[in-house]
Amino acid sequence: LRVYKGPFFMTNLKDRILTFLNHHCIEYKLYQHESALSIEHVSQMRNLAEHMSMKTLMFKSKNQFFLFSIRGHKKMDSKRIRKILKTHRLSFASKEKLFDYSGAIPGTLPPLGEPIINLPLFVDSSIDDYELVAFTLGSLEESISFSTKDYLRIVNFKKEEFALQNCANS
Repeated sequence: LRVYKGPFFMTNLKDRILTFLNHHCIEYKLYQHESALSIEHVSQMRNLAEHMSMKTLMFKSKNQFFLFSIRGHKKMDSKRIRKILKTHRLSFASKEKLFDYSGAIPGTLPPLGEPIINLPLFVDSSIDDYELVAFTLGSLEESISFSTKDYLRIVNFKKEEFALQNCANS
């Protein structure tokens, strides 16, 4: 089962992303690095601050799947996410569903919804706080970065507040 489709339909997630960015004339920087084991680790290998990185999780609620993306230095508040989705039950998507819907493996899901990944994308309001976005390209060894301004212009998402609020993540 492959549910991604549209003008950027290709089997390889990296190719879909790069075709999409090139279609929109986005200037980006590609990174080749050793396997990233954490957001902190990949940020160091990119030589970028952790808050420039984006992390994305795929959740399941009421037999539907959703993408939630947040700045790398923040944590997601599951209570806020359940409120956004108007549900009491929330779970992570299985590795199999993650791959079926996106072509990504755990830890490599990009902050991109349609047309790259055919799922609703919610992005935390902290997206506006920094000038760059950086994320992996469906692989633990490849990443990309480009301007937040371009990200906001071309990516289809709903902005919500779902960062965990505490002194360390403010």
